[in-house]
Amino acid sequence: MHIKLLFVACYLLSLSQTSASKQMDWCRPEFCGFVSCVSSERLCSFPNAKRIDKGGMCGCCDACVLVKKRGQQCFALSENLGFLDIECEEGTKCDIGSLTCQ
Repeated sequence: MHIKLLFVACYLLSLSQTSASKQMDWCRPEFCGFVSCVSSERLCSFPNAKRIDKGGMCGCCDACVLVKKRGQQCFALSENLGFLDIECEEGTKCDIGSLTCQ
């Protein structure tokens, strides 16, 4: 278990230090064996969650984003899930000053 965590941590660190074109070099089929999709699945169970097929890291997992309406908070931190992936509904965007969809 610790080896898996170490591998993922090293991978994430390397992503922050490589260009976008180089990142795809890391996405090999064997990498998915080290990725857990649990937090993504938990996020998908939230109301107004939108599933993105194979949208997670290297396409190993589906990704989910919470879609917020105008006036709703567009930045959130969860104790269990970390920063939540949030997008504003069509026609709105996250206002950096108020951190709400406008």
